[in-house]
Amino acid sequence: MPHVNRKHLFAASLLVLATGVAIGQRPPTGSPSENWRTYKNEPGNFSVLFPNEPKDNTEQNTDAIESHSVGIQQTGVTYVVMYVKAKQDNIADETSFNEYKDAMFKQFGDCKVQKEGKPSRELKGYIGRGYKLSCKQRRGEVTYSGNLYLGKHYAYTVITMFPAGGEPLGVPRFTNSFTLLDSNK
Repeated sequence: MPHVNRKHLFAASLLVLATGVAIGQRPPTGSPSENWRTYKNEPGNFSVLFPNEPKDNTEQNTDAIESHSVGIQQTGVTYVVMYVKAKQDNIADETSFNEYKDAMFKQFGDCKVQKEGKPSRELKGYIGRGYKLSCKQRRGEVTYSGNLYLGKHYAYTVITMFPAGGEPLGVPRFTNSFTLLDSNK
């Protein structure tokens, strides 16, 4: 069975991640009030609650993959879903998942894993893990909290970023709400 070259998947993941981190570095815009709503992304095959309308950026679209970052910063917290869609069946095994995870975490910088376990929501047909990372960045220490998933056609990073300290209330609301529109994809 054909599969997407892992190098293409990881290169796209890194490009998507770089954009997602850049979203987090923008100053908050719009109303500071939170107006949680369900956001559905048909091409990405997911829905999730966002505290306001997110921005969808197409990062890469080739014969092998399509990658996007969908996110918003609201009251100092960045909420991002990054996804890579493979146009052919991909290998979804522990080795591939660990390579995907390592590539993602490398881009976060100087980080230590505080927590690793089951994702806040499991997805049928996907390998998934939940993580909380403590990372040193130029502007101080930040926390990344969320889930990574790898399946036959999609790889998802459902992540939040916020200043170190207590976890904002919106973090679990966001990560727990992530679902697939079609669980057979």
